[in-house]
Amino acid sequence: MVTADELRSPYDLVVVAVRGNALPDAVKDVAAAVGPHTQIVPLLNGMAHLDTLVDAFGAGAVLGATARLAATLLPHGVIVEQAVGATLELGRPGAPGEDPAVEAVRRELSVDGIAVRVVEDIRSAMWAKWVFIAASTVLTCLGGARVGDVAAAPGGPGLVDAVVTELSAVAGADGHAGDPAALVRGLSDPSSGFVPSMTRELWAGRPVEVEVLDELAALARRRGLASPLLDAARVRLRLGREPRPAG
Repeated sequence: MVTADELRSPYDLVVVAVRGNALPDAVKDVAAAVGPHTQIVPLLNGMAHLDTLVDAFGAGAVLGATARLAATLLPHGVIVEQAVGATLELGRPGAPGEDPAVEAVRRELSVDGIAVRVVEDIRSAMWAKWVFIAASTVLTCLGGARVGDVAAAPGGPGLVDAVVTELSAVAGADGHAGDPAALVRGLSDPSSGFVPSMTRELWAGRPVEVEVLDELAALARRRGLASPLLDAARVRLRLGREPRPAG
């Protein structure tokens, strides 16, 4: 293991896998590892981190990425993999087409248990994951149950449709509407036992990365869009993780 103060020369590849509120410190920590040919793969939710990294290291160093895996952090710090394997999507934001550097990163990260693919429009892929995470979190946070249980409850299908419509409007305003109908179908499956990580953390009493939803809500406000269901979930997540006065 090499700590930030021990970095002496650039690396070919830097993977940034922190929560959004830790990104400014991470940028400082990895600065010495980034050289003229370094490629940075950020595994964060949302979109704002791309601007932060590009501002720090330049567009030529920063890839867009999504990671899909199912894991849970236990109270004593052990991470339990709930489903075998993970999937990564990579691409150069705003620069579709063949890119030898992106392909080199794909080869480097393609190891047993991780399927890596290069996508033409990585921003749309990142938006699709962001909307899915936000929608499933809003549903399970407000419903207090798994996705399938919410979908099966009276009023559940209408709630699914309303949440997806609200969040897809924000994505669409940014030019990445995705496939709302497919998302509604996925979140309307009464057999689904899926619970997103933010809701699991809320139920376990652990810190919640609500900033992922804050970023989406801020974008909605900038676009002049109402997001009442998203805002309600943000309130619930904060009240669930912060002490409330007695009495």
